[in-house]
Amino acid sequence: MLKINFTSRYKFFFIFLVINLLGYKQENNPAGMHPIRIKAKKLQVTNFLLLNKVKKLLKKIFKNTSEYPGIANLFLTPGIKIFEDEGQNKKVKNLFKNQLKPLLAQLNQDKQIKSFYRETYLPAINKLTSDKNNRKLQNLAKDTLKFLRLKPKDINLDIEVFINLLDSYSRGTNYFKKGKKYIFSSLTFKNKISWDTIRHEFLHLILKELNKKRYDDKSIKLPVNKDYAKDDFRTKLDEYLVRAINIIIITGKDKKFKDGWAKSEVKNGFLLMPYFVDKIRDYLVRKERKFDNELVDNLLNSLNEDAEKYPI
Repeated sequence: MLKINFTSRYKFFFIFLVINLLGYKQENNPAGMHPIRIKAKKLQVTNFLLLNKVKKLLKKIFKNTSEYPGIANLFLTPGIKIFEDEGQNKKVKNLFKNQLKPLLAQLNQDKQIKSFYRETYLPAINKLTSDKNNRKLQNLAKDTLKFLRLKPKDINLDIEVFINLLDSYSRGTNYFKKGKKYIFSSLTFKNKISWDTIRHEFLHLILKELNKKRYDDKSIKLPVNKDYAKDDFRTKLDEYLVRAINIIIITGKDKKFKDGWAKSEVKNGFLLMPYFVDKIRDYLVRKERKFDNELVDNLLNSLNEDAEKYPI
């Protein structure tokens, strides 16, 4: 059974507050960072020496500060491979467990951090995750499942959505730990909840739940942009599927808008996006079929057969 709700977990706030204090500064909004993130970066913690120890350890794990959000993976997705090299992954996990995690546990007791969360961060989150927006979240999940011709009972997911004011605008991520799934979503440039981002991450979690196949077909090339270039075939495939479904849902019956968006994804490196959009729309909308493994299998088989029509 599907459950999805907003959360204001202190632990999530704490992870991103720390990496901001230690130099994480990625931002794609020309107008700059969210006001609360600016305040967070200037926060004076009580134990500077402890913070510096954490910084030294992070430098051993990550090449630059832009990679710091990867620390959330260590907390929320223990089994994930952060690096391609297995030896490096093992080394990082040991470093995290034996040194970094104990230091963060100590830093977690800092009164200034807890006060900032209680007096500044939490009130802003509570305002954003009002009853009205919670109803919107429930409707988003319901409408997305309806489009896929699925019912809540078809999906066994318990999802918490965390609105992240301490990351770059229009950024989303999903994490999975044991029975719990998490969606982290920052705001739009207008400081509103990014429903499109939440739906994007929601779709990723649905695909992972519905389709357990690995899909590692070396004969099929799925061109993507540089951010996904090193990912495995299944990850690239899911990104295509999620982006295509989101395009169809957002654009509705506006063919010109839909085609224009698909072409913009081509410029973004997803050269086969028009193909994915057309095939998925045909299956789900015109044929009114339920989203399932058969759709994905047929889509890949057709792509293989029609390779000459979609030269890479």
